[in-house]
Amino acid sequence: MQAKQIERYRRLLFLTVLEAAKNVACTATRPEGVSERAWNRWEKGEAAIPQEVADNLAALIDERQRIVSELADKRPSVWQMPPADTLPQRRLLSSVAAEAAAMGIAVQEAEE
Repeated sequence: MQAKQIERYRRLLFLTVLEAAKNVACTATRPEGVSERAWNRWEKGEAAIPQEVADNLAALIDERQRIVSELADKRPSVWQMPPADTLPQRRLLSSVAAEAAAMGIAVQEAEE
């Protein structure tokens, strides 16, 4: 995964560097994620992003794209945003909500 792609994906998911570092970079070998500095080094191309972290990021982007594609195909008048269990999932759904709004679809947020 290219450095600019890492940054673009993070921004598309509405994640701060710290949120991505502590959540997306959380893996079996890094259960608490990484530092902001480490994430910034990946985005700047100063270090290679570990494959398992790249896979986590790609999985979030794939899930976002799946939901957006479904909305684009069905074009409901209202999208009921589902509840999210994790911070990355909440941010992903917020990103989808923004896309839905841009498509003219009203968004109804899940009650917590």
